[in-house]
Amino acid sequence: MSAVLLLCTGASVGTPVRTGALVAALVLAALPVAVVAVLTLLNVRNVALNRAADGTVESVAWTGRRTIVHRPDSVRVHALLGKTRNGEPHVMSNLLVIAARGEPTPIVLVPQWWPKPDLDRLTTAIRVPVEYADPETPGQFAARYPGARLPWTLRFGLWFPLLIVLAVTAALIGWIALLNAL
Repeated sequence: MSAVLLLCTGASVGTPVRTGALVAALVLAALPVAVVAVLTLLNVRNVALNRAADGTVESVAWTGRRTIVHRPDSVRVHALLGKTRNGEPHVMSNLLVIAARGEPTPIVLVPQWWPKPDLDRLTTAIRVPVEYADPETPGQFAARYPGARLPWTLRFGLWFPLLIVLAVTAALIGWIALLNAL
């Protein structure tokens, strides 16, 4: 990819590389990776959890999305299964689901993103024993909890950030080639 960017900015055997174009190409080549890194950091444990005196638990994501569960009656740990390259199932992540009967949307947390004392304090305050569900695929999890939103890194795996990086890189290469032609 770097070689393509250098060629688009005018690098060749016979002519020297223009410094300004080279710096712009390197900065713009790092931009897609920076965008994916920032989105990932914003999604990782960037959730505020509030528990009211009446037992209501509220989750507020960094996007402002609020999920409220009135008087939770189940706290479950779900192991999500993925497939390795040879097709073998493996646990790709665990999810902690806080739900109540009659509530359309549960609170879904990724326990690995939280310090254990914080999670212990939360589950103790809810006063509901933690259960462990059988391992299931993301599709089975979505069917069980239709209103739940999985973190985008689990919904799309690595394909989504890879697609973002490739699309932005292709656009930048075209943009740099157009600037070079002017």
